Amino acid sequence: SFNAVYCIVHGHFEHQTNGGKIKTLMTNCYNLRRAEKREDPESYKFIGGVINIDTQTLQGIAKAQSNNVIDSGLVDVFATSYFFEGMLLFKPQHKGRAFTILQHPVRRAESLYHSRDSSLEGLELSG
Repeated sequence: SFNAVYCIVHGHFEHQTNGGKIKTLMTNCYNLRRAEKREDPESYKFIGGVINIDTQTLQGIAKAQSNNVIDSGLVDVFATSYFFEGMLLFKPQHKGRAFTILQHPVRRAESLYHSRDSSLEGLELSG
């Protein structure tokens, strides 16, 4: 099986956001089955190693809860911006674990500066 060092050294993370890096790590390095909406309509079909279920909207989380996604055994990990609503997918017999990864504030400011600086290239200022 893969390990994190192999994935990082071999460039799987190039040109990805921090969230994308974590998703790649979980799917490709740890072989975890992840939920993410890839196409319409949602389905319990795997697309590119990811089950096509929406966990990024409140409606998607409600649908996943009504379909007992966690109890189905099809999903090992999912990402959502709705922490409290996402907790409702779990039950006492299927406890979840949560974590967050934050970018260092100085590195984040530097990255934001460079992205905005590059987006202004080619603009002409009229005086």
